[in-house]
Amino acid sequence: MSSAENAFLSEQEILVRESARRLAQEVVAPTAAERDRNSVWPREELKTVAEAGFMGMLTPQAYGGSGLSFVEYCLALEEFAAADGGFATIMHVHNSTGLVLRGHGTEAQQQRYLPEIASGRSIGAFLLSEPHAGSDTAALRTTARRENGDYVLNGTKQWISNGSEAGFAFALAATGEPGSRNRFSLFIVNPKAPGYKALRVENKLGQHTAHTAQILLENLRVPAEDLVGEEGRGYAKVLGLLSEGHRGGGGGDRPGGAGGRHQIRQGARGLRQAYFNSASRQLRPRRYGHAGRSGAAVHVACSAHERCRPALHQGGCDGQAVCQ
Repeated sequence: MSSAENAFLSEQEILVRESARRLAQEVVAPTAAERDRNSVWPREELKTVAEAGFMGMLTPQAYGGSGLSFVEYCLALEEFAAADGGFATIMHVHNSTGLVLRGHGTEAQQQRYLPEIASGRSIGAFLLSEPHAGSDTAALRTTARRENGDYVLNGTKQWISNGSEAGFAFALAATGEPGSRNRFSLFIVNPKAPGYKALRVENKLGQHTAHTAQILLENLRVPAEDLVGEEGRGYAKVLGLLSEGHRGGGGGDRPGGAGGRHQIRQGARGLRQAYFNSASRQLRPRRYGHAGRSGAAVHVACSAHERCRPALHQGGCDGQAVCQ
């Protein structure tokens, strides 16, 4: 690892990243290609990663988590993304459920659910998007009505990461009338309960190991104590999840904001590094201009590496810097 990578990191942050890198390369990477080809959920890999504390990174130690900072979490997420982008997506969604529960759940809810999330025994999911409403959460049609002290949820959720494998999930549903200011509420739902049905796992272009499902909620009963926060105040919590986190009541290390964009950005950084490493291995035995390897291909590979960009812009790259 270069000194430049560590220039602005604390010893703890370096340790977390090195631990994540080692585990990702030894446990996740070797099975990544086969799992992606066959759309296999990484059950054993998740178990090993959970035992090392990486499935409860943002959960306080008091609830069985690792209690890492948001910076440490992002550094770890980047390393897992470099090994397997789909695996990092599973981790990102799962760890985010713990952070949202930490920020918005009651003490009783945290005591009950956080240890299961942090240990990886219950994989987390968010039931937000619907077939006709993606990022436009205000157009959601899933409803929750009061009945004998419970809420009864009905609706269809679409593109739900981890939805078919989840043991814990948040669901956004309308408790108010259309057009009302405080219409949507956030609930904790049990994916093992009657009324929660995974209709299908989508056949995506990539990240096949990270299952994305369509979920039907059909008269799904949710105890009133599993309402998160006040009735009609769930929309702001979802905005916090989808944005940088500050609108959800927190951001960075603060409870309440999942910092979704930050997490996705780190995953993309890890994927970029994996692409560069692969290109490096292919180019290392060859010289610039060698038969079968065009200068344009070397230029593309070099441009993926930040260290090479100044030389490229000045016309001084000979195509070998990528191999250093």
